Amino acid sequence: MRIVSGAENQATARTDAALARLLVRSACGETAAFMEFFDATCDVVWRLETARHGAGDHAAKAAYARYHAAWLRAGAQRTSGLAPRAWLLSLSAEPVPPCALTEVAGERR
Repeated sequence: MRIVSGAENQATARTDAALARLLVRSACGETAAFMEFFDATCDVVWRLETARHGAGDHAAKAAYARYHAAWLRAGAQRTSGLAPRAWLLSLSAEPVPPCALTEVAGERR
């Protein structure tokens, strides 16, 4: 994972419209577009994951999982109603623990 400095990220900052276009191209399988999206957003994802997990392996794994989810769901950003960065940060980077539907309804087996 490539982490960029704040100054470097300012130089490559993208508008929401530009990021949305990159995600549309990514949804069509264009890996170069996704790498541009990654470069433009990795600083905010890294800050979130280090705040959640501390610096190190757990943060790196969570950031990787978040971008993996973004790659798989890139086509859904347009209809989400969220700006691209907000959409990225809203993705669940970690699997939700399994639970039985009856537990959700308040009934125990």
